[in-house]
Amino acid sequence: MSQRALSNRSQRNLERIRHSTLRLAAVDGWSAIMFHIVANEAGLSVRPIRERFRDRAALGADLWSSELAEVFSHAVTEMIKAVDHCDAEHLSLVASTFTRPDQKMLAVSELLVVASFVEPIRIAVQKTASDHGWISLEIDVHQRTRRAYTLAIMLGSLFLVRTVNQPAPTLNLYFEQLIQAFSETIEVDELPQNSANHLDLPAQFGTQDEAWEKLLHSAMMLFGTVGFDAATVNEIAFQSGRTEGFLFNHYSTKRELFNDVAFRSATTGFPLNEAFQTKLQETYPPGIVEAVTIREFMKPGRERNRTFYLEQLRLSWHDPVLSLQTEAETRKAISEINRSTELTEATKFIQQALGIGVLVLAMIAPETWLIPFHIVSQPLLD
Repeated sequence: MSQRALSNRSQRNLERIRHSTLRLAAVDGWSAIMFHIVANEAGLSVRPIRERFRDRAALGADLWSSELAEVFSHAVTEMIKAVDHCDAEHLSLVASTFTRPDQKMLAVSELLVVASFVEPIRIAVQKTASDHGWISLEIDVHQRTRRAYTLAIMLGSLFLVRTVNQPAPTLNLYFEQLIQAFSETIEVDELPQNSANHLDLPAQFGTQDEAWEKLLHSAMMLFGTVGFDAATVNEIAFQSGRTEGFLFNHYSTKRELFNDVAFRSATTGFPLNEAFQTKLQETYPPGIVEAVTIREFMKPGRERNRTFYLEQLRLSWHDPVLSLQTEAETRKAISEINRSTELTEATKFIQQALGIGVLVLAMIAPETWLIPFHIVSQPLLD
């Protein structure tokens, strides 16, 4: 076979590998991005995959760079055009890319979570953001804040529609209100220094058993550091100072353990988050409360909490049991948003999406935690 023919076959194989990896990422998730599964999906042997990629992390990073970066960049760039030109109609149109995701945007959402704990993918994602300079520090602070706030909404909307398994409500009116808020100029004053210290404390799981609590804490920390797939029951047991036997006395599988950690941490964590916001509301107007809350959840040093929650969302997209649990928790959170006031379905959706989106934004562009989000939230909410 000639060198040209070999080259053409190699290129065709690469295209089949990328196409199969894309489909698996969108439908079955990161757990399916294994060489033998991709090879079977592509109708190839494992050899051409091993020859090109060191490991699944390299395969995932290649998927981002070759198939997803352009799609994601186009969507964000169009969003920024709408924001910078205060075009609510175009912003509504762009939002549909996130709220009605196609196969590539589904894969984007998958890898945005995986990037939190797989370094080659994180580097590829962060490079996409830095190369485009969407939220560069060189940009005017008001413009940068509007872009970051809107991007958080878009990212959160992408995650939220997957989690609640239903379409987003009509958002046109909300975007008109958002664009109107952009027209007001707010002084960049220093935000209150209230700290959500509970986010730095070990989670409480309500077992009333010290050894069990330590096991669940170790599991949450490891899941939030390396992700579900890479966390082993052996390492979880070791870090908790217990044996695998102790772990399996409580849980039959690692997935069952994860699901219980997710349920218990939500049960005890949501009231603490709500108490923090309630305390802020006693002193500050809604726009300041939202800006302080965003800052606290994006702060450096709280990556594991963010990663664990995003990993819970990601796994729920592929696990029927966790999906029902997470969907119920998410719907409850939406229903409890500002219970004292009557909000439209669109506003409730957006507030929940924003809460998720800032967690993703903190990974894509870590420096954005310093952005004065009250530039947008005050005219929008107060």
